[in-house]
Amino acid sequence: MSVKYYACVSCRIAGTMSTIDLENNAVTGTISVVSNPTGIAVTPDGKYAYVCNNSGSTFVSVIEIASNTKVTDIPVGANPDGIAITPNGMFAYVSNRYSNNVSVIAIASNTVVNTIDLSPQLSPWGIAITPNGQYAYVCNSGLFNSISVIKLSDNTIFDTIPLPIAPYQIAITTAPYGEYAYVTSYTSADAVSEIRLSNNSLGTIIPVDSQPFGVAITPDGQYAYVSMMASNEVQVIRIVDNSIYATIPLGAGANPHQIAITPDGKYAYVCLNGINAVSIIDIGTNTVTGSSIPLGPAPWGIAIASVNSDTRCRGIKFCS
Repeated sequence: MSVKYYACVSCRIAGTMSTIDLENNAVTGTISVVSNPTGIAVTPDGKYAYVCNNSGSTFVSVIEIASNTKVTDIPVGANPDGIAITPNGMFAYVSNRYSNNVSVIAIASNTVVNTIDLSPQLSPWGIAITPNGQYAYVCNSGLFNSISVIKLSDNTIFDTIPLPIAPYQIAITTAPYGEYAYVTSYTSADAVSEIRLSNNSLGTIIPVDSQPFGVAITPDGQYAYVSMMASNEVQVIRIVDNSIYATIPLGAGANPHQIAITPDGKYAYVCLNGINAVSIIDIGTNTVTGSSIPLGPAPWGIAIASVNSDTRCRGIKFCS
């Protein structure tokens, strides 16, 4: 049974989500959402994309990927930014920056069934869920720089991890080097923080180039790919020793934002916010391959779904 990959990309200024067929890297559809879309996630069955509408909005848009149609707009908190979907596909967790909370959406009904207050933590951005579906990790970049750990069985704050620098985006790995999260900080320091999930503690702070923003981890758990907004590149962190393994230039003015890696681990797709395109990195060689894919103004968030010949079988969400 053949498998195809599709990338769903939010374009913030355009107010749209575009779908890219990764077999030929062609855009197959573009649809308007509400406004200023940022974070994006796809359901594990690959059928739907959930898109956060930021900057003055209080909605998450639900897009059916196959037909490129909008199913509904779900009211959440103020300025939803990050989103992650549980591995069982039952719930989406949405970080609301201006209401300082997380909305829990039941996928079956597309309704909010719970709201988790993060106070006194402020300004939640990126969110990621552990592969076992037990915890969500939320980046708080406001007055108190921290990670809130939500226990998903009862939607309570299980732990809070203080950080010396403001966190923005987060990605989680479980193999082969244990459970870690990697967190970018693009305003207060040019660094990526390693979080040890075994005891919810801060590990290594890794110096990187200028303004790290998006982060994605290879399926084998060996490398973290981090986009550098100001230095227009992607840096690759080798997880076994937290060293910089490679630096991949993307060209002047690229201003890379979110990044996603295909489930087969062969390619990384990077939103080039500054030049309205998506760039493709060959992970085997850590070089840019082929031509960039033109999109609407300000590509921001990206998620990749895999599809078999009979049905959309699963999806993978990378950072918000």
